[in-house]
Amino acid sequence: MDSLSIKFDRKKLYDEIWAISLTGVSKKYGLNYTKLIQACKENNIPYPSTAYWTKKNMGLDFSNDIIELPKSEVKEVEIPLKVSGVLIDSKVSDKDKFITEFNFLNFLSDEEKRKVAEIIYDLNIDNYKKNHKVITEYKNKKKEERREERKANYFNPYYNIHNYVEKGYFENISKFEKDRCMKILSAIYYAIEELGGEINLLLL
Repeated sequence: MDSLSIKFDRKKLYDEIWAISLTGVSKKYGLNYTKLIQACKENNIPYPSTAYWTKKNMGLDFSNDIIELPKSEVKEVEIPLKVSGVLIDSKVSDKDKFITEFNFLNFLSDEEKRKVAEIIYDLNIDNYKKNHKVITEYKNKKKEERREERKANYFNPYYNIHNYVEKGYFENISKFEKDRCMKILSAIYYAIEELGGEINLLLL
């Protein structure tokens, strides 16, 4: 066996991946994570989706997410270690792992899923200083509602503008929580537009 790689029985590798995950196998044997993924694809070794691990960790039924190992004439699979020959592979970042294991939106092409995964991983509400126009429209709508309510109660001695209760999407949450929710939604809306989508839902 080459000291810079490890040979695995194909069935044993499959069993370990489904028992402790791709990341777990990579760490256990000091494997090059990217090469492990590549070897699985080339040798038709299925690996668990994110949904599988979510259900398993939550104690839910994950039987429908299990993919049986297809038959193959290949008995052994050789996978490089992190150090290979003259070059030393850079450590695979968490971002690379996230993108590689992103198994949602299976109706998209691999390239489209990769783009979505990259946007999701890099999503940061602090990258967007202004609220998205949908959020701005919502805030303006609620501001106008408060103005109309105040006008309607102008002669009501018991009315207090500070007792105004906002109805709608952000009902029953504090101002701090509402502001943060708006920032999060704005970031999501901007990200959707970066992917070529359109936001046509007006929050009411």
